[in-house]
Amino acid sequence: MRSSKLLFVFLSCFIFTINLNSQEGPSVVSEIEKMTNIKAGLCTILNCSDAKLPLAVAAGGKFLVHGITNTIQDAATIRKGVGDSQTAGMISIEYLPVEKLPYNNRSIDLIIVESDLLGLIKKGLSAKEVLRVLIPKGKTCFGFKASHKKEIESWLSTSKVSNYKYVKGNREWLVITKKRNKDLDDWGHSQHGPDGNPVSRDKVLKAPNLLQWIVGPTRKYGRGDSGPLVAGPKGVVSADGRNYYLQGRHIIARNAFNGTLLWYKSIVKISKSQIVAVGENLFVCLAGKLIAINGLTGETKTVYAESISCSKLLVEDQNLVVVGRSGIKNFDIKNGKESWSFNKRLGSVYMQAGKLYGMLSRSELVCLSLNNGKENWKVDVSSLVGEKATLKFISQEMLVFLQKQNKSARVVVLKGADGSKAWEAKSNRGNPLIFEASNSLWIESSHQQKGMKGVKSLLVGYDIKTGKEKLRHVGPENVKYRCHGVYATDRFFIANRPLYFMDWKTGKSHAFEGTRAQCGIAYCLAQGMFYGLYTTPTKCMCVSTVIAGITAFSSNDTMNGEVAISKKDQLRIGKASLPVIKKKEDAKDVWPIYRNDPRRMASSGSSVSTKLKIEWKTKIKSSIDSKTLLSQDWKISRPSGDQISPPTIGGGMLFASLPHEHQVIALHIASGKVAWRIHTPARVTAPPSYYQGLCLYACHDGRVYCVRSDNGELLWSFRAAPDERRMMAYGQIESSWPIAGGVLLVNGIAYVVAGRLTETDGGLYISALDPKTGKLLWTKKRGRVDDKPFGGYQPRRMQTYVGPVDMLCSDGKIIGMAGSHRGRFNCKTGDFISHYNNSIPFGYNVSRFRTDQYGLRTVPVTFLRKSFIGIDWKTKSVRRYGKNGWQISLPSKDKVESMVAITDNIKEEVVNNWRPSVRVSSIKNAPVIDGKIDPIFQKEGTPLIYSYLNGRKNKPQEATTAWILSDDKNLYLAFRCFKKDPNKIVCTKTKRDDAIWKDEAVEFFLDPTNSRKKSYYHFIINAAGVIQDVYKGDKKWNCEMTVKTGKESDAWTIEVKIPFKSLNITPGNVKKLWSVNFNRSARDTNDAKKYEDTAWSPTGTDSSHLPDMFGYMWLNAGKGGDDTAAYKKWFAGLPVKPKVVATVESNVENLLLIAVAKDSGDMNKGGELLIHSLSDGKILGRCILPISPAYDGLAVAGGRVYITLRDTSVVCLSKE
Repeated sequence: MRSSKLLFVFLSCFIFTINLNSQEGPSVVSEIEKMTNIKAGLCTILNCSDAKLPLAVAAGGKFLVHGITNTIQDAATIRKGVGDSQTAGMISIEYLPVEKLPYNNRSIDLIIVESDLLGLIKKGLSAKEVLRVLIPKGKTCFGFKASHKKEIESWLSTSKVSNYKYVKGNREWLVITKKRNKDLDDWGHSQHGPDGNPVSRDKVLKAPNLLQWIVGPTRKYGRGDSGPLVAGPKGVVSADGRNYYLQGRHIIARNAFNGTLLWYKSIVKISKSQIVAVGENLFVCLAGKLIAINGLTGETKTVYAESISCSKLLVEDQNLVVVGRSGIKNFDIKNGKESWSFNKRLGSVYMQAGKLYGMLSRSELVCLSLNNGKENWKVDVSSLVGEKATLKFISQEMLVFLQKQNKSARVVVLKGADGSKAWEAKSNRGNPLIFEASNSLWIESSHQQKGMKGVKSLLVGYDIKTGKEKLRHVGPENVKYRCHGVYATDRFFIANRPLYFMDWKTGKSHAFEGTRAQCGIAYCLAQGMFYGLYTTPTKCMCVSTVIAGITAFSSNDTMNGEVAISKKDQLRIGKASLPVIKKKEDAKDVWPIYRNDPRRMASSGSSVSTKLKIEWKTKIKSSIDSKTLLSQDWKISRPSGDQISPPTIGGGMLFASLPHEHQVIALHIASGKVAWRIHTPARVTAPPSYYQGLCLYACHDGRVYCVRSDNGELLWSFRAAPDERRMMAYGQIESSWPIAGGVLLVNGIAYVVAGRLTETDGGLYISALDPKTGKLLWTKKRGRVDDKPFGGYQPRRMQTYVGPVDMLCSDGKIIGMAGSHRGRFNCKTGDFISHYNNSIPFGYNVSRFRTDQYGLRTVPVTFLRKSFIGIDWKTKSVRRYGKNGWQISLPSKDKVESMVAITDNIKEEVVNNWRPSVRVSSIKNAPVIDGKIDPIFQKEGTPLIYSYLNGRKNKPQEATTAWILSDDKNLYLAFRCFKKDPNKIVCTKTKRDDAIWKDEAVEFFLDPTNSRKKSYYHFIINAAGVIQDVYKGDKKWNCEMTVKTGKESDAWTIEVKIPFKSLNITPGNVKKLWSVNFNRSARDTNDAKKYEDTAWSPTGTDSSHLPDMFGYMWLNAGKGGDDTAAYKKWFAGLPVKPKVVATVESNVENLLLIAVAKDSGDMNKGGELLIHSLSDGKILGRCILPISPAYDGLAVAGGRVYITLRDTSVVCLSKE
């Protein structure tokens, strides 16, 4: 009570402070509150014209406010007005269309139009759309002119709106109330209801595919000051549109439809059976004190008993039943008084239809009247149900008992009227699942399906009154794996790991892998939604796709929440012009993107002194109050919950964001003074990226913004999200497809990924943009492609990226999710690259931008070329892994927040679009095709030397050389495949178009049109001369060609003749420029599974089928004759082959910078920058920091060290 009073006093002062700034807004809000009685939740303001009303609504600290303006300029102006207030993070202002409101179904508590409702109606706003987005019992307050009442009546009539009223205040108001759908159901007890049957009667709930809302925690651990919400849930109940979570030593109340935090209350430890929600009341027994809490406010309404023994609470109608060690007590909910007691201890107590049932002993069953507590009947059931049988639940006044019998079980049903036996059934499972759902009693048995491995579940449905079998279905996979309760609805049986929704009527299953059941407590089914509780993640190999957190999932009629990509208003052009870049900046003077380079190595070549001092410190103005109610969700958001992002550096500026305040800022690195500040529509969690005088930042409104780095003026913004849709995420309003991990810049192209999860909302959308213009180069989607599961080691999981979003990484040739060896794309085309064993590592393993079960691994990690530095959790020390490793022990309270390597041993290849090319000579005398390399190949041809297909730099163990010649009718090829032991060649295939690729073979691709598309001719020939030829994927196509093979002492050889006419080329029309590639797969009979793939033009992956990575072939015999001048002109226009260059100077001292917090629970205790030797880990220097560093907040550029601190300060360290 004391904490509640303090919070009330605080909020009262807080409201007064805000109201000083604006008197008009609060008067309107007061009027709206009286009309609606809605005091918390998610509020939308349409036609938002200034900052007064949003500030007034948010001032109480209970509302998230989303304002939609009429113009882009209005939105920017209002954001500035809101930006310096203490409620900045609670308010989002955007310009968005109103004809389709940008929200999920059933997500908004209150919609306000201060004036001109008719104007919005004329723009396309429909009453049907308003009702779609309102939560049950949600309301509108629409201001309008009295003269418009007739048009508004017609508008309401068109959508058949009946539940509304007009209110006269300081203006005319239209208040619409959305009725609660009778098909929605609550989950008020730990097992749904007082009858114990764990089945929801919700008819709206379907197999989920949309993320309705999400909050933390997303991992087991957090900083000591992370607040009351950091603990994972241990139980949840739901009633009347509110969810109540038991988290650690708190009860957390949230809006069930949008997840907004309503209140939290400190408690002693209680179990999930000691909390019940019914209507607006939450009944709970706290340390023996039985109370009713107002579900809307968290205030105590009624105290029923100051001290009482309680192991379980049950509620039916006006009866509040307490099951304790000494018996049963019943309280009248209305008057708060005890109505009766039963002074004998009961077990397995359940209630239904005015009766209470329980076991007096293992054999004696009693039935009491809820009206007076008197016995209706008492029977010995030992002869009916057997020894040690358990009362599982009651349904339709029938009592269901389970008797376990070694590896089988009996299910016995008794009549609730007198305790007599109705019927029984057997199961061949020792502990079968039992439900009453869809008017049947379902009993699980084991089932061995013919032709299938493993044992499945067989679910048999019986008439609960008579025991007559009605239906039977073979259940989904993996039902037997469960460490928690398994629940159902009247429509679906829900199996687990992954989650399967099996229709009771048809037996068909839909797999959902967006979350998994939480150990011990499973999930919750209520309010038309599936509530996920997976917040204590471990490395789950069964379901690697899940998104961690307290979640709510809804559904639409598509397989994975698919949405059409809207092109409307996708690219917005600003007024700024491109800056003029006079001089290219040295790599050691910038830190242009998050963690410095596309691989996210967190390494720099800038020389740093071991003796540093603070050159300047700038405290960036921060207005928000981190103690307000809604801000508690911000502290446990991804990637860190910090109020400031890591820094980036370029163009003489330092860039960072204040995520929760919706701001991007730039400081002059010379002085630390603020150069400019931008107020954004939503969070910007990753730091901005710098590119040639431009600053690009990714916002959680689903857009990428590009501004000038010198003044912050807008050049363009691009919506990477497929459409405009908003939801509540981590205590703020965001797009359903936010952009995580910032903007990745590679070879002059900007890459972003929008979305949260491959399994919902259509998946993840990856886009490539021109950073100077915002022009879309390509976009690709990664999402669920079918309705089949792939848990464990099944193909989809191995071939593609699945799971939560993470930041993008790149090696310059391909891009992909951090830490994933799958789900990679070609940088230039966006073509998907499936290669499970990729030898090109990305720098960062898994980041905190990913909200999944790998959260425990998201610690600061610095990658080197052949090793990495990370945290050893067993010893709580910094450790260098790999060759010449070492370990650094730190004080127990020190927490590593960031690490950067200063090193000269990281060499990277400068990557561009260079591909190899060959000029093919035109010959008059054709070579002899007999398997022996004709001398004319070596005399007239250019040798093509192979290297590793995937781009590895070392030389292949089995070398290969190829030559190619032509005349006006034929193409001639020769291959010499060196072999250490020619007697160990794998050559087993003998039929044409067999799987020749499994043998030792040469492979070549010919595209006579240089289309760079998959319309090429594909040939594979093994050492025996057996051919596999394919054209445009058609394996039935056969080429007219001559092939001969031979053997040398240390090699095997092939000669090939291909007439142009067999490639559909008429004589005289052979084009000069082709795209081609020549490959080889070397295999050894000692281990045929091991092979070595090499190529003339490496693709950088394990896949050969990448036409964009093919080399060029110029045919002198092509149309136009031997045109040397044309060839020289073409060749001069090709990109120059890149050289391997060192990204750092050779005289750089190898150092490791470690930023630590001295006490993770109190940022004011400061931090420290430690400087260690990278070679042996010895301490070389240190610098005291006034405040704890932010997560990953280190950057190095131009010999200086820059650190963002958790109080929104930035410090610059330089040589003493």
